[in-house]
Amino acid sequence: MVSFFFYGTLLDPDVRLGVFGDRTPELALQAADLYGYRRVRAREGSYPVLVQASQGRVRGALAEGLDRAALLRVAHFEGPDYLPYPLALRTAGGPRRAWTLLPHRRRSGGAGAWTPQLWQRREKARAMRNILAWFAEPTAGSPHSIDISWRMRRWIDAQSAS
Repeated sequence: MVSFFFYGTLLDPDVRLGVFGDRTPELALQAADLYGYRRVRAREGSYPVLVQASQGRVRGALAEGLDRAALLRVAHFEGPDYLPYPLALRTAGGPRRAWTLLPHRRRSGGAGAWTPQLWQRREKARAMRNILAWFAEPTAGSPHSIDISWRMRRWIDAQSAS
């Protein structure tokens, strides 16, 4: 099982339901803070990306208990431009380590601040239509999804084997 840091659209319960389906209740979530980063709007979309910022702090959620099937669904949702990175978080229970997906291309962020509340008001309805369509695809959340890079598939296989 893998721990993941959600910092953007996956903080929304409807998005999690769209991505994880009936497995959503199995995710154990707790508040977590990531220091040394800030959350900004992606240049090419309405979703957030993390950028390093020495005085930055991002409030998010630590999701625990992601198995291979859940990791494949997250990878399908995020797409081939994202790779997993380990992070040090702070939770009410103390420091924790978790993974998150970050764009592997530099300069993908920087189009202003991104907040979950603003996204929910302005972008959520359209995003939910897209999410439902993405996960209606026959290969959604499977190793055969074209939206999962070969690097991500290898990482998921390695996490599943450990």
